[in-house]
Amino acid sequence: MRYRRRLSPDSTSHNPRGLDTTKSPDSWLQFVKGPRSVVLAGALLTHIWRFHDLSPALTALRLAALFTLATWAYLLLDPRGDQLRRVAGTVPGKFLLLFMVWSVATIPFAYSPGRALEFFTQDLLKTFLLLLFIVASLRSVSSVWLLIQIQFYGALVLAFYYAKGGFPTLWTPVPMYDRNDLALLFVITVPMGIALAQQTRSTSKRSFYMLAVMLMAFSVLASLSRGGTLALLAVMTLTVARSRTISTRVKFGIPVAIILLLPLAPQAYWERMGTMLDPASDYNVQDEEGRIQVWQRGLGYLRSAPVTGLGLANFQTAERYFARPGEYLDDPSRKASVAHNSFLEVAVETGVPGVVFFTGGIVSAIFGLLQLLRRSPQTGRKAELAPLAEAVSLSLIAFVVGGFFLSHGYMPHVYVLAGTAASILALQRAPHTGGSRPGTRPKRSVKNGALRG
Repeated sequence: MRYRRRLSPDSTSHNPRGLDTTKSPDSWLQFVKGPRSVVLAGALLTHIWRFHDLSPALTALRLAALFTLATWAYLLLDPRGDQLRRVAGTVPGKFLLLFMVWSVATIPFAYSPGRALEFFTQDLLKTFLLLLFIVASLRSVSSVWLLIQIQFYGALVLAFYYAKGGFPTLWTPVPMYDRNDLALLFVITVPMGIALAQQTRSTSKRSFYMLAVMLMAFSVLASLSRGGTLALLAVMTLTVARSRTISTRVKFGIPVAIILLLPLAPQAYWERMGTMLDPASDYNVQDEEGRIQVWQRGLGYLRSAPVTGLGLANFQTAERYFARPGEYLDDPSRKASVAHNSFLEVAVETGVPGVVFFTGGIVSAIFGLLQLLRRSPQTGRKAELAPLAEAVSLSLIAFVVGGFFLSHGYMPHVYVLAGTAASILALQRAPHTGGSRPGTRPKRSVKNGALRG
């Protein structure tokens, strides 16, 4: 089989000149060498980071629709079935596949089947197809680094816009996210920034990555998000206590820098954090629309339909028509609260099997990556995957902590993280074609400007 001389980062072969793209991912542009990489970047920057919402001019271009169609085109014309099968063979991949199938199967049994079908066709189906496109694209170590860098720069741009606006608490740079949503996205990206800071050989670029992480961390503080703060604390604690791939300088430097930022946090931040020490004064405990009572009602909804749930996007429908679990009110004017918990949201809407598949995909991804870290040797494919495994596992843990207080059960970033984890686990079993170690070159024969492989 003949290949063009220019190697794509999507291939399992690496730079034929021996460029150390695995150990020194200093510039994401060095990985963007084909149209699929451009589509990957565009899809992530629009579906997760909502770049098209940053200005009316970008909105008018309909970038989200264009990149969505491009991902569908790749799934039709170049599906990479072998890669999809490898990822589906991992434990997280199996759970994700089961969740996809089960979420569709529950639609006919929904409290409002029309609402469930509308949500699936307009939102969740796009997320599932994005997941398939991404895992099909992540078939090399360098392609995973590309995704990490796209995620990092996406978060950095939003953090810049958030800082430019004065760190507001009533609005964010993109209408779809409130300050709590944005805080969780920043925390999820922090481990990726730390991994990039660790891997680069350039002192100036390491400083840049660390400063960017500081901006994201301070944005979390300025957002006044308690869930974001807890997730950030979990990430920093695990980075210091359990990291296997980060140097002591980076491991302790970033947490210390975040501590030094605390005096700059607004007074409202400390007042809001103080409510965690005095739950009785928190509206989440006392108010009917607070998290505790919403969770209690949610458990009642789950008991009423434990197998198939109320149906996709039907939690708010139940909130409109039920004042207490099991009591029908027929009150469309009632405020429709969200679940305020990703796992409860999925459980109520897809039943116990759905939340088992959803949680299983996340938990198995975390434990699979941690197992890879424990068994990773000093050289070879697993050694190359170790920093990626650590970053993605910490990001998933950040979601588990922060997502416990937010309704992110169907948000794209969750599935991108889980799909990335499954792809990393699939890569450790993939055949090693050579050329991925620093300074090595893939075996090749050149004839008339073409590579043979």
